[in-house]
Amino acid sequence: MTVTTTASDQAGPTAAAAPYIAALRIGDLFADPTYQRDLDTARVERMSNEYDRTLLGVLEVSAREDGRYAIIDGQHRWAVVERVGGVDEYLACQVHTGLSQEEEARLFLEIDTGRRNLTWWDRWRARRGQGDPSVLAIDEVLKRHLLQVNPAPADGNIRATKALETIVDDLGDLQLLDSVLIVLTSAFGRSFDAFDGGIMQGVALVLSHYDADELDTDRLVVQLRDIAPRQLRARAIAVREAYRGTVPRLCAVVIVERYNTGRGRKVEPFLTRVPSVSKAGAAFNRGRKERAAIRRWAERNGHDIAQARDIPRSVRREYAQAQARTASLTGSDTPAERGAAEHPDGNHHGAENCSLDPFEGEDSPDVGVPDRAGVRRALANGRGLRWVMDAYGLDYQTAQVLRAEFAA
Repeated sequence: MTVTTTASDQAGPTAAAAPYIAALRIGDLFADPTYQRDLDTARVERMSNEYDRTLLGVLEVSAREDGRYAIIDGQHRWAVVERVGGVDEYLACQVHTGLSQEEEARLFLEIDTGRRNLTWWDRWRARRGQGDPSVLAIDEVLKRHLLQVNPAPADGNIRATKALETIVDDLGDLQLLDSVLIVLTSAFGRSFDAFDGGIMQGVALVLSHYDADELDTDRLVVQLRDIAPRQLRARAIAVREAYRGTVPRLCAVVIVERYNTGRGRKVEPFLTRVPSVSKAGAAFNRGRKERAAIRRWAERNGHDIAQARDIPRSVRREYAQAQARTASLTGSDTPAERGAAEHPDGNHHGAENCSLDPFEGEDSPDVGVPDRAGVRRALANGRGLRWVMDAYGLDYQTAQVLRAEFAA
């Protein structure tokens, strides 16, 4: 049998105790904005006009150490009763004890997810309150650019949470997100329209598929300043008449087109560089990474090909010969195995053809010899996937696998 008690019958929160039913005073309840959704005042007014106490049901609350109770589920019913009857009215509540704020947020998310669909903002705020590391990391990057996730259509606010997570989880990492925000804030300031999901992902696609030595980001910023964000997106939608693709890919098409209208060396059109997400596209991306690795090797070994559109055959042959010599010295079959065999302690400073690259000290990889120890060290020192891909000539999938392996 369930026993109904008043709040005064309870001595306060008890860790690990089972929930109990209590009649609690309205004035002792509150909604924690850390994870609760915004109060819908129009809904409260409508419910007040149709007020029926028999339909209130039981609220879910969490006992706090200060004697108050955080509402986990039922804040609109609580607001209606407060409006109709005042703070001295009582409500039936199921009281949870011993919960941390993070555990309250998790329970709120579980209850509301099962009961009704949460808005993107409700979910983001609940995950933030729960301490979701992905949400907290993205929030930290946004904070550095004076931006925030917020549903209000005001400058400095971003609604496109799915785009933010796609950039970090699927296209690159937090470093890529940081680069995207640098480009957008430099071109458009903190205009609300600039942080449309399609535009953000479009910039991310461009930055992740064109090497730093071929794409001048300063020039990119200058070219983007001449078009309003809404016009950029509208142009991307119009491009659908000629090309098939998602809005982010079409935004990338328009961004590259605008880049190429500026003075200076042009880059490949986006749909030529990234023809599809098929196996053919993956093979193309692997080839691009290989070309980037050869260019880095050539620069460090005295070949001046920075301005050359194509890599000379003589340089390709010399690069291949250097790889073959390394393989014959170690007896290993793959570049990663060759690097690990030649430098088991991760020290590369005496390797053949090894001059340090522009990156910091011990993070610096051997020229043309991607190695697991170096990748592990770079990731441990906070390097992002894009840095690792560029530094070691890895494709995205391989870099992801290595990061997951080292994290485990």
